[in-house]
Amino acid sequence: MAQGYVIPHPIFDSNSLPGEQASAPFCLTQGWMAEFIAVNFADHPVRPDLGKPTVYQAACLRKILYKNFEMPDTDGAPCGPLPDVAGRKAEILTEIPVIAGGCPWSISACDNYRLLDLPGVYRLVLNDPDAAGTVSVYMLAHPRSEWPSRPSRLYFGE
Repeated sequence: MAQGYVIPHPIFDSNSLPGEQASAPFCLTQGWMAEFIAVNFADHPVRPDLGKPTVYQAACLRKILYKNFEMPDTDGAPCGPLPDVAGRKAEILTEIPVIAGGCPWSISACDNYRLLDLPGVYRLVLNDPDAAGTVSVYMLAHPRSEWPSRPSRLYFGE
């Protein structure tokens, strides 16, 4: 039986640069699913420049479509982070927020555990520049066959 990522891959963590709102692209290949775990999101942030509460902090999922890009041959692995996408000379055709039922797919303090099993290339984008370097979002990949039963409410978009 194939093994998932044993060590969580940081999408955002304390090493994220201040103001860095977009993660590096990551991909998910056919037959794999990813679990995302988030910590340290503020549910009522106070921005020093505004001095009043603003939006709930969240990281929103975005789908990336490339021109002249093929998913890497992963020999059955989940693919995971793609820090070298730029090195592949891949041109982004479009990048869109993933929205279902009028709501963006996101992870936050209110929903800090999410699953994704749609193959493709994605990134997470923080809605608050002050969140970078404070919040952490980790991704773990698993073969779908290892998790035959999963509560639907844990998926992005549910």
